[in-house]
Amino acid sequence: MSKLLVLPYKSSSKSAVVIANELGCKRMNLTNSRVVDNPNTSIINWGNSTTNLSHLPSVKVYNVSENVRLASHKLDFFKAITQYNDANQDSPVSIPDWTSKVSVARRWYTEGNDVVVRNVMQGHSGDGLELISYDESILAKDAVPKAPLYTKYIKKRDEYRVHVVGREAIFLQRKAPKYSDSRIVDYQIRNASNGFIFVTEGLTPNPLVESEAVKAVVALGLDFGAVDVIWNERRGKATVIEVNTACGLTSNKGIERYKRALESMLNNEAQIKWHQVLPINNSEEMIEDLNNMFNEVQAKNTFLRRTSQLLTTSAPNEMINHNSIGDSVILSDVIKSYIIDYVLAGGTENGANNYHTISELTDRVCDFKLYDWDDEEDTCRVLFFPRSDYNLRCHIELDLPSSQIHLVEG
Repeated sequence: MSKLLVLPYKSSSKSAVVIANELGCKRMNLTNSRVVDNPNTSIINWGNSTTNLSHLPSVKVYNVSENVRLASHKLDFFKAITQYNDANQDSPVSIPDWTSKVSVARRWYTEGNDVVVRNVMQGHSGDGLELISYDESILAKDAVPKAPLYTKYIKKRDEYRVHVVGREAIFLQRKAPKYSDSRIVDYQIRNASNGFIFVTEGLTPNPLVESEAVKAVVALGLDFGAVDVIWNERRGKATVIEVNTACGLTSNKGIERYKRALESMLNNEAQIKWHQVLPINNSEEMIEDLNNMFNEVQAKNTFLRRTSQLLTTSAPNEMINHNSIGDSVILSDVIKSYIIDYVLAGGTENGANNYHTISELTDRVCDFKLYDWDDEEDTCRVLFFPRSDYNLRCHIELDLPSSQIHLVEG
């Protein structure tokens, strides 16, 4: 009988817990592990570069620790990719110019280049990262400090995270500003502290973004990884910045994609690519996700201007038959008896322009849109589109604040 375990990089890793729960298996203890050598055992290594598994030679390990270390250590990452490129000059992985010598970094700066200084070799979310912008009035020796690693800054239009499993891109995200207003954001360093989030809708990356990500995972000898890739439109070039082997998983869409992809990897099945629709057996999964989404929206009352109210107080609890859904569905079950009465934090002064805040919240379930915002009446209609994963030809329209609901084809 086969056994599956998830080896976390730390015992408190939330994403490792998610993966283990989705795959219906246990996490491996980091100390005093009782795992014995068995050819029927498989381990998914979730970002662990330190645990010694040499006493388990018969166990199949996905993402062996040594290759995880190459990915997680910034300097070793660039060394490993460079070594791979030297041996594969016909199809190298595109990475930035890099050096560990301060003299080289200062020469770049003197030549008018911005320089990225990396002081932390094993960190995340921009730990120890500093951008030195060129200033002709400042000498290189004063501008560029000593550090273990430098890369030459590359201008970019877009920055993506490409999730690769089994040599296929199975999930794609793009970094975008969290707010649509005039707040100042740093487009050079795109991370959470600089006001950026991951979005998944409306993505049309150049194919090179995907292919460079896949090559990077292969070059490091990994079975899976989340690759940060920047795209320079003017040069028509995709460049790999780093590879993550224990990415954060916060959206249901990403979690479901990883679950399906890892299951396919374990079963030696073909992967479903990021732009392909995940198969769904029936509408019950969609209804469950909608229920969860409405519960979560109601709980996050900081996004709401008023408290949600019960749908059943103003709308009939009747059966709706719809061929696109298949089975008859009780309307209040779909909506979980909740509606959103007056949307968005901050009131109507921001109007419909602020709808993306709820879109971020519900991205894991639906596309969320507002239209027909009436400033005089202070009303709107909300659209809840089932994700494309569900492959259904219907959506829900909700009038606010009247609570009237419509199930509409298309």
